[in-house]
Amino acid sequence: MSLTPKQSQVFNFIDNFIEREGFAPTQRQIADHFGFRSLGTVQDYLGRLEQQGYLTRVWNGKRSLKIKPAKRRVPLRGRLRTGQPLERLTHPSTIEVPSSMNRESSGFFALEVADETLREEGICKGDYMVVREQQIAQNGDRVIACIDDAILVRRHFQHGRRIELRPTNSTQTPIFIGTAQHINILGVLYGVIRYLQ
Repeated sequence: MSLTPKQSQVFNFIDNFIEREGFAPTQRQIADHFGFRSLGTVQDYLGRLEQQGYLTRVWNGKRSLKIKPAKRRVPLRGRLRTGQPLERLTHPSTIEVPSSMNRESSGFFALEVADETLREEGICKGDYMVVREQQIAQNGDRVIACIDDAILVRRHFQHGRRIELRPTNSTQTPIFIGTAQHINILGVLYGVIRYLQ
């Protein structure tokens, strides 16, 4: 069940407060933040959020709110072998990811790692990389980039008009892209999921 805009604001305030402070806000802090005159209004919001499965709380407990770990699904775009074209899936698929990896409703996708070239970075064959879809990267970001149909996972550094794609694998060398060459950044690595069997 979807939240009303005001319920979403209350939930986001609680979620951000817990992430920032390490503990939940009190009902008084929630009331003060939103200008509610009564703690009963806060309790109504908390009751609705709890009924819809967004949080849990201990009855009459101070700072007892806990965000329920939700799961979301993102599109699985294919299998990645570094330096080769992306192996597209014949049938569209999705993968479940924790909400902490996908707070926004869109803009993420996943790739299955199909080789061991990223092992030095702690990413193994069979892992799933969760990628934030964006075309611009900051210095040091781990990007998923496409150069001449070859997909690379490298750290991105801007040097004036040139881009350096720096590997974390000790057997590879950096790639420098000048203004005349074309690079397509597919996204920035946001997280990795590993299923233990």
